[in-house]
Amino acid sequence: MAEKKVDRFIRTLPKAYKPQVNPVIRALLEAWGMAHDDLVAQISNTKDQLFIKTAEGPYLDLAASGLGVSRPATLGLLDEDFRNLVPVLSLEAKNIRKTFYDAMDVFWSPLFSRTNIQTANIAPFNLSAGDNLLISVDGGDPQSITVLDTDVATPGVATAEETAAILSRINGATASVIVDQATGDQYVNIRTNTPGPRGSLQVSTSTMVGGGKLDLNLRKNRITDLSQRTVVWEVRPRELIIELPAIIPTLKRTLKGSHHLHDDATLEAPVAPSGGIWRGSFLYSPSGVSYTVTQQKARIQEVLSQGNVYTKVTVDDASSIPNSPGTLIFDWGLDTEEQPVKYINKPNNSTILIDPGHVFGKSHQVGSYLNVLVPTLKPAIPRVNGDDLAIYLTSPSNARVVVQNLLAEIAAAGVVVTFVILLPSYKYLVTNPYSGE
Repeated sequence: MAEKKVDRFIRTLPKAYKPQVNPVIRALLEAWGMAHDDLVAQISNTKDQLFIKTAEGPYLDLAASGLGVSRPATLGLLDEDFRNLVPVLSLEAKNIRKTFYDAMDVFWSPLFSRTNIQTANIAPFNLSAGDNLLISVDGGDPQSITVLDTDVATPGVATAEETAAILSRINGATASVIVDQATGDQYVNIRTNTPGPRGSLQVSTSTMVGGGKLDLNLRKNRITDLSQRTVVWEVRPRELIIELPAIIPTLKRTLKGSHHLHDDATLEAPVAPSGGIWRGSFLYSPSGVSYTVTQQKARIQEVLSQGNVYTKVTVDDASSIPNSPGTLIFDWGLDTEEQPVKYINKPNNSTILIDPGHVFGKSHQVGSYLNVLVPTLKPAIPRVNGDDLAIYLTSPSNARVVVQNLLAEIAAAGVVVTFVILLPSYKYLVTNPYSGE
């Protein structure tokens, strides 16, 4: 962009300045061009910060405040979610079902407010051209969805994306791919576009359903079949009951790492073992270890005594150790194993600088090995249907109360709103932390 401006400046200058050959004039024009680009970018950024759809961070908070909406400090909402919440709280009509559902979808997503069914098996699916699905949406006439010749690249091996694309032809419903973050397995979910109790799904016997194909239940599914759901019930004029899950899935953005999965990627049993407690510290570990041990190693050439702090360690050959901050494990596999130990760098191939904040918990002898660790720990992302949200260490009851207050603001004057909190089906040794009591 700056080059185009420079060319335009050159064409408008008198030839006496000889801008094409005079380096001083040329440099001046290039400086003007770059400054103009910066100015245009700043103006564009400034315009973006004036509108809810494009503003970010504190500028989004400022724009929202002009509509009388403030970002709930305790919820950790990302800008994207807060942008969706602002018009719901400020511009949409009060006491309209859609307004309540729009607000709840910001925090829980449509998978909680719409009747939905999910394949019990994972992709790929044994689907081929000619297979069909009979499904009724919201009590309507059955729809027949047929697999076409071009729908599946490899007959009998339909991917989750291909299957969702086929099912997207269902009128009044949405098909999506659901990924289990712990295993990477892909499922296909079908949900009605009608929120609350008015929506339903019923799959009938058809050639697309069955073992190896789409493992879907054949009964009529309603919103009450979801143990965790967001539903608005109008029990009588001017009186509403709103069902809410005890846990807010959007909190995963600020609670990453507070979720526990075991070596086999399963949850703890609902009932504690005979010892009366569950295993572990309830911290996420995708494979039982937080780091991968590499073959980048060296032999220690001095005694490291327990309880001491060492700013450096002498080794025989550190040529394979990266000259950048990293993590080490001492005496891997032995009783004296110690990790993780942070190191700063290596000034030469016989010295490794150790983080002075580390106090050695065990002693290590001359000739023992240290290895470089590569971190493999991943943040935990709860399943979107809420099945595994009960494991959270941090109680979200206070945050949920904030959401309840926001929903209460949507109700018109004189309307009584009663909240029913759906607690996770999980056993606790102490009082259920999600009840807020």
